[in-house]
Amino acid sequence: MSIRSTTALVIRYLVYWMRSRNRHGIQAPFLYALNDSVWRKDHVESIHRPIEAYRKEMLRSNATIHIRDFGAGFSGKRHQERTVAYITRNSSKPPRYARMLYRLVKALHAQTVLELGTSVGVSSLYMAAAGARVVTVEGCPETAVVARAGFDRFPELKIEPLNSEFDQAINALLNTSEQFDLLFVDGHHQLEPTLNYINRCMPILSPRAVVVVDDINWSDDMREAWFVLCKDPRFTLTVDVFMLGILFRDVDLCKENLEIRY
Repeated sequence: MSIRSTTALVIRYLVYWMRSRNRHGIQAPFLYALNDSVWRKDHVESIHRPIEAYRKEMLRSNATIHIRDFGAGFSGKRHQERTVAYITRNSSKPPRYARMLYRLVKALHAQTVLELGTSVGVSSLYMAAAGARVVTVEGCPETAVVARAGFDRFPELKIEPLNSEFDQAINALLNTSEQFDLLFVDGHHQLEPTLNYINRCMPILSPRAVVVVDDINWSDDMREAWFVLCKDPRFTLTVDVFMLGILFRDVDLCKENLEIRY
């Protein structure tokens, strides 16, 4: 990330911090309870430790793979060689936010999760550890192999990895009766693709499904995508926790756009 981009990110974070609410600024009972269980306190549980051990192993791995980057990180080369450590460091959610995803899935009692963007599978493992069945899609074949090997270490978790471009995977899922309680969009961090994937996934989301969008402050493009989604009438409550944006379809909730301190 360039100095200019880093400066812009710091400024966005300062604005977020000044505008965000803590539990005393939240009125709705549903959101107050969700804040207490998901965002107010962060703590490590025993179930997290083997996943973090896996992450640390990946961060030490100098094994190189050829990646195909279909998203905003694409540099113009069809293939790029990267170490597993580099991919893990740059593509996996930090532990604090991975634990937030775990608590969110658990608090919402989400039974099924669709993740667009597996990387090495850290977020997939956290969401599956919360009790959900996770279908996770990765476009790069060699990255998908790394993730699948990682999932094999956790046979008790329900994870179904798909090596496919996102649109192809969505096409296949649209032809099934599959319904997902949570959609996590964690790839192709650009305005139009982000909106396109969410639009295309709407028919396979359950009536009260939650959509989580990664890196909503990563760039001006992603910030614009978030503003568009906040205005979308298909979503009621929207919550900005800086690194992630969370969209609720629940018709019983009031239309409100909030920034919650995390």
